[in-house]
Amino acid sequence: MISVLSLDWIPKVKESLGSNGVTLTCRGINQSSGLGIFLRRVESKNEVFALYPLNAEFTRPLWVFEMNSYELIKSDAGKTLIACTYRQNGRSYLGILDDVQGSFYLLDIPFTDIENITSWNNYLYVEGASAVQPSSVAKVMLGGHKLNVVDFKIVWSSSLDCLKYESYFSRPELIEFPTEVPGQNAYAYYYPPKKIPFIKLARKKSHRCCWKFMVMEENFVNDFWGAGELSMLMTVAAVEDGKADKERLCITGGSAGGYTTLAALAFRDTFKAGASLYGVADLSLLRVEMHKFESQYIDKLVGDEKAYFERSPIKFCG
Repeated sequence: MISVLSLDWIPKVKESLGSNGVTLTCRGINQSSGLGIFLRRVESKNEVFALYPLNAEFTRPLWVFEMNSYELIKSDAGKTLIACTYRQNGRSYLGILDDVQGSFYLLDIPFTDIENITSWNNYLYVEGASAVQPSSVAKVMLGGHKLNVVDFKIVWSSSLDCLKYESYFSRPELIEFPTEVPGQNAYAYYYPPKKIPFIKLARKKSHRCCWKFMVMEENFVNDFWGAGELSMLMTVAAVEDGKADKERLCITGGSAGGYTTLAALAFRDTFKAGASLYGVADLSLLRVEMHKFESQYIDKLVGDEKAYFERSPIKFCG
């Protein structure tokens, strides 16, 4: 079964598909892997197959309108290509997918988190950020074949003077560690300081790290949210690697990260202190009040009714 997220018509190539005309290309979620990928439907055979077999996420949560992670572009020779962004192991990438040849070309840009892309007047415009670059819009010029970057220029930045303080920024390292699910690993960003203790950030997209604290940010895993295991396992991994002092571990987060903070403090003894900023205390109420864009969104992160009760910190106070 496939959940379709978006559709586009792309010209067929006679030699590869057998006839002139158009073929339907879409982004959808492959239920066997749970990943959003590019798919093609061959009308004559009524079959759907992946355009490129990459174990990555080519979609983003549809929280708001007009989010865009791909654009159809043409090379100087008139060939239709797909400029797209994807996430793999907690990091964003930009690339060009040649759906006819079944090949993919990675584009070298300094962003490590990409929100949106669009094209205009033969340029790609990319909204993204990195550990040292605040949320910005970049104008990207590609070569004639559209397979490499020849110019990258920031045309708008959310913080114009931010780079003056680049020497104070901690460069994150992506770490991978095993979970309690056999064969399934999780990922987190480790922001090294010059000295420790440790602060755990239960929500990503932060550039903050002082010289006296080591900071780590986690990515949520299906069925684990609120169980406390992921924060605990990640922290244990940091302690075992000598990156943190187990006697001085703290956790903080806002919104979904605030809930993770409450859950970690309620169900585990890993952290010595924590600060929850507008965190969720009752998962059942969150599910009832959730807006349509995220309706049933957390079911996959939590599980059944029993898990909703067992992972609500407010049920276990006192």
